Amino acid sequence: MNKLFNKNNKNNVEFNLQSILDFLTENMIFNYQGELIQIKDNIASVVNKKEVQVLILEELKKENDPIVIQAFLKQSKNMFSNDHYFIYLMDCPFEEFKQSKNFSTHFFKNKIIQVYKDSYKEISYKDFDNGFIWNSAIVDIDFYFDSEEPVIQQFLYNVSQTDLPHFERAIGYLNHNFYDGSKRKCIVLNDSNLNEFAEGGTGKGIIQLIIKNSTKTKIFDGKNWSPDNSFAYQTVNIDDNVIVIDDIRKGFKFEGLYSSITTTDFSIERKNQTPITVPQHQIPKFVISTNYALNTPNNSDKRRVNELTLNSHYGLEREPMDDFNHRFFDDWNKEEWVRFHNYILKCVREYLINGLTKQENKALAFKKLQNETNITFVEVMNEVFNTFNKRYKLSEVEYEMLSSVGYRSKTGQIISDNRVISKWIEIYCRYYGYHMEKGRDGFGTWFIISEEV
Repeated sequence: MNKLFNKNNKNNVEFNLQSILDFLTENMIFNYQGELIQIKDNIASVVNKKEVQVLILEELKKENDPIVIQAFLKQSKNMFSNDHYFIYLMDCPFEEFKQSKNFSTHFFKNKIIQVYKDSYKEISYKDFDNGFIWNSAIVDIDFYFDSEEPVIQQFLYNVSQTDLPHFERAIGYLNHNFYDGSKRKCIVLNDSNLNEFAEGGTGKGIIQLIIKNSTKTKIFDGKNWSPDNSFAYQTVNIDDNVIVIDDIRKGFKFEGLYSSITTTDFSIERKNQTPITVPQHQIPKFVISTNYALNTPNNSDKRRVNELTLNSHYGLEREPMDDFNHRFFDDWNKEEWVRFHNYILKCVREYLINGLTKQENKALAFKKLQNETNITFVEVMNEVFNTFNKRYKLSEVEYEMLSSVGYRSKTGQIISDNRVISKWIEIYCRYYGYHMEKGRDGFGTWFIISEEV
């Protein structure tokens, strides 16, 4: 290898770009989709500019020349201040491992486990030659099969009861890193407490930790995060498998995530850097955590979500510590971690067999009806306009609403627009499965509600 620098008799030091690039390549550092990665023994890690600088610095120290070291420390800030220096770095010549649609591959310190619908298969690393894998994908435990129930399974049962299979399949979906654009969903974690005031504490945070401890996950604070920000994903890495948006604001516009959930071209934009294009097979899946009912009024919304509602087993009066007498994850021994990962594989298998399944929650659906319309409107429709095949006037609905004590719209103003009320009636009928007919006569707009045939 050529020297990384040239030094003249006046002690002026000039660093050789091509020699440095060759040095990095010899150390298996490559450009991969705009990200710097290093591959060792077929295992890839994302590396940052600081780590590259340290690697070069350690090589220069072998020259035992303080002048060279000082020159590098002085010049390296400008050398690595942007991506210009690395655009000449060799692109990664190796293929990345890609998950299969029909089975899921999981990596542990001592072995590889493939999960099929009807079986598990163990593979040794020396027999695995399907492309490089990410270091972050390797779970740092010696895995073995264990049939004892993990505490986390009991916790999930506590917050879901008979709906446990829906939760297990969602966890399995998030841990099967196969991209299928037609089936990608955002997992939404809801509370069953549907009061106007958010309380939380039902266990959504622990479910997020289940995800984070089973697959590489990036968590954003939903109160301060917006998909409209050009740099919304700047802290996401190319090896992240799941993005969690925790505790979103009330009124969060879900349509802002449409393209990110089902895209085939996911990009990570960072300030003053070249955008990183995440390969299709590596595009992360999404999870939303909310204390409010997420409004998904149209079919485009509904196609992109799979909602899970936690019951009120935990809350202000009861915490997981009361049931289990220890802190999840922090207080676990090696045996409990092995049981945890056995359970994750079981969840993956549940997903492979059944796919994502929909949890039915009438209370949540009714809350969404109220959010999309108005609480007073729903009460008036149920109490006054409840006769099928009878012609009513839109103005009558408005009159009954105005007659309700303390009625106000969501914005605090009186609703007097027949178009708004007509739209609400359509939403109301869609919720109950009714048919709506409407028209006009000399007295204004009328509507008839009938049972769907």
